[in-house]
Amino acid sequence: MDILKDIEKNILNINMYDKSVEPAKLNKIKAQISEYIKYKDDENNIISQKIMKYEEDYRNRESGIITNTNYL
Repeated sequence: MDILKDIEKNILNINMYDKSVEPAKLNKIKAQISEYIKYKDDENNIISQKIMKYEEDYRNRESGIITNTNYL
């Protein structure tokens, strides 16, 4: 995960004991964290859609309707 490595690198570059930490650095970290959360949400949505498709196909097979679907 390149995003996580970038976030870690930026956090380590901040002097936590300095009271005048640059807001630009903090905003950059916030933006990277938001990007990571969005990426994870998108990834979870794709997995959820595949699960729903699998369940739908399973119900169709049980009722006698056969479809040929690749789940990868």
